[in-house]
Amino acid sequence: MARKRPPPDPSLGLPGGPGTDPDAQVFGVEFRVTADGGAYVIPRSIARLSGPAEELVHHLQHLAITRQELEDAIAEAVLDGRHLGVSWSAIGWSVGTTGEAARQRWSGAPAPD
Repeated sequence: MARKRPPPDPSLGLPGGPGTDPDAQVFGVEFRVTADGGAYVIPRSIARLSGPAEELVHHLQHLAITRQELEDAIAEAVLDGRHLGVSWSAIGWSVGTTGEAARQRWSGAPAPD
């Protein structure tokens, strides 16, 4: 049995509301609203998902955002560590790699926004 969805919030720019985003048509995406009031974007090519599959896609998007936030935080901590004189070896060990791999990944990288 399908769950009933709440009506779209026009302030989110969801289809059908006064705030509909014209770019959604160009990029071939649909905006979805979760039961807890959150929103996410899904390509029309997979918009037929429902139930557990749809929830999984929403969860994956959340994890991808979280991963990016963590990667930014790690990059910032590496930069701070280097300013404090922490060796590449110690940084590499802390993130589960070699000092050389850490140096290659983070040396010269711009500071996260």
